[in-house]
Formats: sequence, structure tokens, C-alpha cells
Amino acid sequence: MPEHHRNIIIGTSSEQLCLIYTPPGLLEKDSSPLIEFFANSLSPDLPTILLGDFNLHVDASPQSLACEAFLTSLEAMGFQQIVNSPTHKAGQTLDLIFINSPFNISNPPSCIAVPWSDHSLIQTKLTLPQSSPALPHQPISFNFRKSCTVDTITQACSDIDNQIDLTSPDNAFSTWVNLTLSIANKHCPLITKTVNPNRRNRKPWYTPDLRNLKTQLRAAERSWRKHQSPATKTIYYQRMHEYRNSILQTKRDYYAKKIHGLQYNPKALFSMVADLTSHSHTQQPTNSSKNRCNELAQFLKNKVSAITAQFSHNNLNICLPTINLPVSLSSLDSSSSLEVENILKKMKPSSQSL
Repeated sequence: MPEHHRNIIIGTSSEQLCLIYTPPGLLEKDSSPLIEFFANSLSPDLPTILLGDFNLHVDASPQSLACEAFLTSLEAMGFQQIVNSPTHKAGQTLDLIFINSPFNISNPPSCIAVPWSDHSLIQTKLTLPQSSPALPHQPISFNFRKSCTVDTITQACSDIDNQIDLTSPDNAFSTWVNLTLSIANKHCPLITKTVNPNRRNRKPWYTPDLRNLKTQLRAAERSWRKHQSPATKTIYYQRMHEYRNSILQTKRDYYAKKIHGLQYNPKALFSMVADLTSHSHTQQPTNSSKNRCNELAQFLKNKVSAITAQFSHNNLNICLPTINLPVSLSSLDSSSSLEVENILKKMKPSSQSL
């Protein structure tokens, strides 16, 4: 950071405050060092306030190119300038306050003249939304029965009347409950499924619009499976393509916006790219590939032999011809470079030549 700049950063685990002073005309020459300082020194995930005497004429009409570039860079980093009235006795707006999205402006900034300075006192009130306490991430379990057809249950209950104990109403009810429960456990077993809440945030790009499109897609699929008509099939395919294209576009927009917001924070940008390109489930190479190939070949050989042994040649009145090769093949002729070139020219561009 240039020695002419003065800054004080006050930060905690929940917010950041940065006080800035720049001499007159310094940002008009080159504002990139200050932007790099913000990108390297501030955390983009925390609520942040940038304030001080920037000595930048943001109220000029038209604004200078350096002023526009500085404001555009801070806007790309997620900051908003909230001072809109003169802060100097000469009628210029030189003292600025930048905040990022978590803050809410309860009272807009107001400038109050003070006798000990040619700059006004800026008074405002900013609030942060109260965050609800984080709940413990515990697995959620629920039970459901596996589905089966009505015919299966009807056939299983066909002989249930002969097994009910009719000696008393209590015995009849008890045996009926036990019999129906055993049939349900046999044909529709109880399944327990556990959902990990930590998996819910693995798709941050998933929006309510995509959820609505998925609901419409499932409805179209159920209608097509029920009616099996060309019209319902066409609607189902249209919903499918619409949902797929919307997912791709939403992903592009989400990550493009995220990358654009981190363009001045190389560390966070590289970390995000590493997370996107890393593969959590990478198959490790094994040294037993040759053995597995031999095992597969032996399995296929034994399978063919077992199938062939099931056919009795005595029961088949087929005379298989005997083929005698006049010449035994011991090697293959090598191809010339011209023949290889002709083969490559006739191949399709999408074909894999090796």
C-alpha cells in the first residue's frame, strides 16, 4: 500500500470497520493500489464498513474516469456508497461511507457542520439483521414401506380367514392384526431412510424457480405414464428440456456472478475454483488389472463351455462342415504410410483414432 495512504482496520469475527484517508488528488492518479489493499486485507464474507476522507469528487458532473473506475470496482466487490450530500464547507462530497449487503440503513446519513473542522460530521444508523441460532446438524430419519401391487396383497390375504382365532373377539382381533402385519412385512417391508442435513447446501445455485419447474416436470411425467398418449409424451419431453436448460443457465449465472465478485480477491477465487474442480470420489488405480482381465476371460470361457456342454451331439442330426485352411497365418503384413494416411482421411472428425 502506498505510504501516502493511511488506514486503520478494526475487525472481529462478525464484522469489519476500515478507516481511510487519502491525500487530495491521489485517487485521481491511480486507485488500483487502494482496491488491491481492500481485496487482500478484508474478508468478503463479513459485514464491512469503509469510511473516511477519500478526497474524491464523487459529486462532480461528469465524474472523472478515475472516479468512475474506483466506484465501479467497489461496486463489483459488493459495496454501496451511501453519502449523497456535501461533506465539505466548499460544497463538495469528499467523505464517503461504503457498506456491503448485510447492512440495513435505519437512518440515512446526515451532515452536521462543526466549528473545529472544514469537514462536516456525518451521522447515520446502520443495523444488521439478527441471525437465528444455528441448530445442531443431526441426521433426520424417517420410515416408509416399500410399495407393492394390489394383486400381491389380495393373493396373500386370500387364506387369512381360515387362520383367525374366533374363540373370542380379542383373540380374533389379535390374530388378524398379527397376520396382516406379517403379510405387510413380507411383501411391503419397512424401510428406514436417513437424511444428512449437511447435504442440503451442496446445491447453492438451486432456486425456487427450478423447484417449480421440477414439480411441473414430475406432473407431466405422471400424466404421460398414466395416459401413454403422444400429446402427454410431447409435453413431458418439453418439460424435461426446459428443466435441463434452466439448470444449466442457472448454474452459469450463479458461478459467473460469484467469480465476478471475487475478481479482486485472488485467494478466495482460487479456493473456489479448486473446490469446483476437485473430485471427492476419485477411483484409485489398481495393480491387479491384468489379473482381473484374466479372470474375466476365464469366466467367459467357462460360461461358453457350460452352455456348449448342455447340447448333446447325439440328439442333433447336424453335420458340421470341416474347414481346412490351406495356409496357416503366422504374422500380419505391415501397412504402408500411404494406406494409413488414406484411412485417417476417411475417418470422421469425431472418431478416436487411437
